[in-house]
Amino acid sequence: MGFNTTVLVLNDALHIIANDPDFGRRLASAISAARPGQQIDVLASSSNHGSHGNAATVIETHHASHDVTVKIGGNRGEVVK
Repeated sequence: MGFNTTVLVLNDALHIIANDPDFGRRLASAISAARPGQQIDVLASSSNHGSHGNAATVIETHHASHDVTVKIGGNRGEVVK
């Protein structure tokens, strides 16, 4: 079945994400590095739009056979236990 990942994207950074050719690679690396209880911010950068240090955040990764409830708010997320 594989794994699923919850990612929070800050809409304020969408214009930077859209112009960042490396964002997908950075996001994939963050997802691959994610460990239980650890959140990873993902940088977006664009030569003509500046940068955003936490354009997205990897909240959690879990096996697809499990359900996970995640609370999102205040530009952060947390797994509800």
